[in-house]
Amino acid sequence: MRESLGEYARAVAKWWWIVTVGVIAAIVGVVQSVSGLAGGPVWVWVILAFAGLSIAQFMAFHESRKELAASKGELVGLQVQINELKAQPNLEIVTGVGSVFRQERRVRSSEGFPMKETVCRVGIRHDGNATVDNVSVDLESMKPHSLPVPLRLHQMNDNPPTRQFKQDFSLDGGETKYVDVVLEQHDDEEQPTRDRVLLLRRARGATSRLLIFHIVPGVSQDIPVGRHEIVIFAHGHDAKPVRQNFIIDVDDNGKLQFASA
Repeated sequence: MRESLGEYARAVAKWWWIVTVGVIAAIVGVVQSVSGLAGGPVWVWVILAFAGLSIAQFMAFHESRKELAASKGELVGLQVQINELKAQPNLEIVTGVGSVFRQERRVRSSEGFPMKETVCRVGIRHDGNATVDNVSVDLESMKPHSLPVPLRLHQMNDNPPTRQFKQDFSLDGGETKYVDVVLEQHDDEEQPTRDRVLLLRRARGATSRLLIFHIVPGVSQDIPVGRHEIVIFAHGHDAKPVRQNFIIDVDDNGKLQFASA
């Protein structure tokens, strides 16, 4: 109650000049009437004083009403922003088991040597119903070894003969698309060979290769065989982006390890 009275007094006091003019005019009028000087009846001047106070109160109310309307407008704008944020789907980076997340295959190296290859992937999806356009997935950071990040990662099965790789994709509600992250190649020792170069490589044990599966021209994909900590960043139009940490490693048996940190 005390705080309300204080606020009321301060609001009315802003219009002190209206009250003052009314009160002074009333005092002058009353004095003139009582002294027999020219002037109207006393009640006219009393009403004038109250009118000044009433006008001041109305102006205080009007100012408060304008401030309240402005505050309501700000609240409405804030609620609109909150609703827009709620309406934005959340992108998710998912991992799992199965060949779609981890694919092992036999290939041949650029020199024609038989190799075993393991590709590890992540899935991208969102929790909304509408289609999210311009979704892209980047290697955002990496340590201890660092490539010149960010690097756009390769979409699964995107292998055009022109090597003009897709930079982004659209993602429908309930859909998951997959992105290649890391590739490990090693000599397929189950395949016999008489090639002297390959035999020498096998003797030296230098048969493993580790690559980040990115599509940026002119940037090497090779990284040292060993443990690496990376951050993957997925973002799209009108969707909340997501970051996730992962560990890349090769165990003592030469097997690629890829897991969420």
